[in-house]
This record gives sequence, structure tokens and C-alpha cells, in this order.
Amino acid sequence: RMLQSGLDGRVGRAEARVRELEAQREALQSHHALQVAGLEATLKSVRAEAARSEEDLTLAYGDAMRSLVEQLEAAQRQAAEGRAAEQREEKVGRVEGAKEAAREAEEAKRWKGLYLSHVRTVAEAKA
Repeated sequence: RMLQSGLDGRVGRAEARVRELEAQREALQSHHALQVAGLEATLKSVRAEAARSEEDLTLAYGDAMRSLVEQLEAAQRQAAEGRAAEQREEKVGRVEGAKEAAREAEEAKRWKGLYLSHVRTVAEAKA
């Protein structure tokens, strides 16, 4: 009877220890599952942030390229406008030069006419 009682006590303690270890195992599994879920959520968040960063970078790159193209187009327009203005100025300069030459030619003709008139007048006076 004592032997049976001792065995029963040992079996009871062993069963209690088994229950305790199973409870610890379940607690660890639950804790591990929470850790895994937390890590998965963190990973998902990091991936989403990386995707947003990549999208932001892509948009920023696109904006920068668009700005460079606009600046290049503006520079090309300004260069073309500058060339057109130079050509207009050259044309105006040539026209003004031609007008000035025509005025000088008219003035020379007038002076020549006056000179010839004077020469005739002097010749007539001598004659």
C-alpha cells in the first residue's frame, strides 16, 4: 500500500510536471507566433515603405528629367530668338547702310550739280 501510495504520488507529480511543461510549450508557441506575426508585419511595412520610396524616387527622377528638357527647350528657343534678332539687326543695318549710301550719293550729285553750275556761271561771266 505504501509502495502504491508512493508510486501514485510520483505519477501525480510527473503528470503535473508534464502539464506544466505543456503549458510552457503552448506559451512559448504562442509567444513565437506573436513574434513571427510581428516580424511579418514589420517586413510588410518595410517593403511598402521601400515601394513608396522607389515610387517617390521614380517620380523625382521624372520631374528632374522633365525640368531639364524644359530648360533645354527654353535655351533652344532663346538661342533661336537671339539668332533671329541678330538677323533682323543685320538686315536693318544693311537697309540703313544702303539708305545712307543713297543719301550720300544724292548729296554728291547735288554738290556736283552746284559745282557744274558754278563752273558754267564763271565760264559765262568770262565769255
